[in-house]
Amino acid sequence: MTADRLRTETRDRVLTITIDRPEAKNALTLAMRQRLEQLCADADADDAVDVVVLTAVDPVFCAGADVKEIAQLGSALPPTNPGAALRSVSKPVLAAVNGACVTGGLELALSCDFIVASDRARFADTHARLGVIPR
Repeated sequence: MTADRLRTETRDRVLTITIDRPEAKNALTLAMRQRLEQLCADADADDAVDVVVLTAVDPVFCAGADVKEIAQLGSALPPTNPGAALRSVSKPVLAAVNGACVTGGLELALSCDFIVASDRARFADTHARLGVIPR
C-alpha cells in the first residue's frame, strides 16, 4: 500500500488531508504514516497554509496503524510518530471526525488542536486489548 492513500487539497489557505483507505478502516500503512509526518512538516513551513484539517472518507475516521503490516514487518518496522508530527505544527490543526475513531486514530485526533465530531463519530481506545502502549 502506498502513501497516495492520503489525499491533500489546499483551498482558502486551509490544507485538508484526507485519509482514503476505507477498505481497511482507514488504517495507516507505514508509508502513509511517513507521508503524514512529511505533510505536517511541509504545512508548518508553508506560508500559504494557515490551518490544517485532518479527515477521512466515511464510514470510519481511522482505526490507527495497519496491524497486519506491523505484524509482517516485525522488528524491521522503522519508528514513526504522526501524532507527534501533528502536535508539532505551529498552526491550528483540526480533526474532522465522522465515524469510528479508534486506538491510533484516536491518538491522531487527540494530537490535533481541535476535534469537530459529527453525530456519527464514535471514540474508543483499544490499546490495552491489542497489548500496546499509546504514544
